Amino acid sequence: MPAREPAYDHFPSSEWTWLATRVSDAPRDGTVAAELRARVMERYAEPLRIYAKGSSLGWLDDAEALVNGFFASRLARDEYLLKWFESAMPLRRFLANGMLLYLREELRARMRRERRTGVSIAAMHEQGADGQPRPRPGRPHSPQRPAGGPRRERA
Repeated sequence: MPAREPAYDHFPSSEWTWLATRVSDAPRDGTVAAELRARVMERYAEPLRIYAKGSSLGWLDDAEALVNGFFASRLARDEYLLKWFESAMPLRRFLANGMLLYLREELRARMRRERRTGVSIAAMHEQGADGQPRPRPGRPHSPQRPAGGPRRERA
């Protein structure tokens, strides 16, 4: 039986020492906080995209949009990476757990929106937010002729 290749790990090493020294300085220094956020986003954006695509909730949106929303939601909080440090959890696990919680929050928000408006996101996509039918590909959309309006005679 041929030897199996080890599974490829999409998550990079966390550079724990580098991150740990900056996490403790970040609350007092905006420059360090910005550098820390940029490094985490740079190193973990692609692995989180892959994680989002493979998630059972990946259908919520494009993986890129989900990851960007996660970063905007979580990394904007000054204490988010400090909580990671205090948890003593591997950063990859902390981010994957955070991403899953974010996806669940997005699902709940979508369901609340649908209950409140009575219109699903899928229906809005099909009809358009204004309730007008979406133009079909290949057919130019022309406004309806008002009732009793002039008709063009065909030659």
